[in-house]
Amino acid sequence: MLTSVEKINTFIYVVDTGSFTRAATRLNLSKSMVSLHIKALETELNTTLLHRTTRQFTLTESGHALYQQFRPLLQQFDRALDAVMAGTTQPQGTLRFSATAEFGGQFLLPQLPAFRMQYPLIQLDYRVDHTLSDLIAQKLDVVLRLGTLSDSGLRYRRLADFPVCYVATPDFIRRYQVTDNSDPALLPFIANSNLLSQSAWRQHLPASDNTAFVSNSIQAIRTMTLAHQGYSLLPVWYIREQLIQEELVPVFTQRDTPDQSINMVFPPAAHLAQKVRVFIDYFVRYFSENAEQLRYP
Repeated sequence: MLTSVEKINTFIYVVDTGSFTRAATRLNLSKSMVSLHIKALETELNTTLLHRTTRQFTLTESGHALYQQFRPLLQQFDRALDAVMAGTTQPQGTLRFSATAEFGGQFLLPQLPAFRMQYPLIQLDYRVDHTLSDLIAQKLDVVLRLGTLSDSGLRYRRLADFPVCYVATPDFIRRYQVTDNSDPALLPFIANSNLLSQSAWRQHLPASDNTAFVSNSIQAIRTMTLAHQGYSLLPVWYIREQLIQEELVPVFTQRDTPDQSINMVFPPAAHLAQKVRVFIDYFVRYFSENAEQLRYP
């Protein structure tokens, strides 16, 4: 028989994820079972909690009140359980996470052996991905994403910030006689399609039809830039060695290029599992102690 706590927990998941289907995925239940939980809770409370349509739902006044009162209580309950478990057991289970190939390869993968030494009962399942869309569908626990996050309803924790800059090779600069006063729109540009799709970034990018190459891979963008095919906008952490060796040189340094953020993103569940919490905390400490690796040499 379902307890009230189980039914309320299901209700919290439905509201947090914004979907009966996504809540069912996170809870490892069928969609019909999630609906049954909600109906049983409404019957028990003798009130309607959700106004349902074919595609969406809205909270009733009673539903909003229940959510506001019980979500903090369930979080406190889970934290109390974690505190008890932390004194008797180590974090354990499979942690499924993803990151972009370049950032994951440079910063996450080298740290994973040390993380597993500290938490040997956590099994790691690492995926390479650039999007947030499959976080819930693939049952990922946490994903690391760079830059501006869309308003997806997901929760996140910012780890650090890093600068980006326009760069070109010395040969390209000589060939096109590039100075800080040159018009970027007249020069071949190597564009990052991830930035082109973000409205927050369009105002900072050159208004140019002279795009020589477009990619969503910063590895490809760096390769084409080093081949003198154009100038590009790249994260400093990814080109530190080329900047030190002067294979790449900053250009258009007076243009506004806002720092970008590094975020650990996770589903909007009421409970953050202990294995996820220690993983996030580990990398918060790591980037706090190694911030210089993200910045100009």
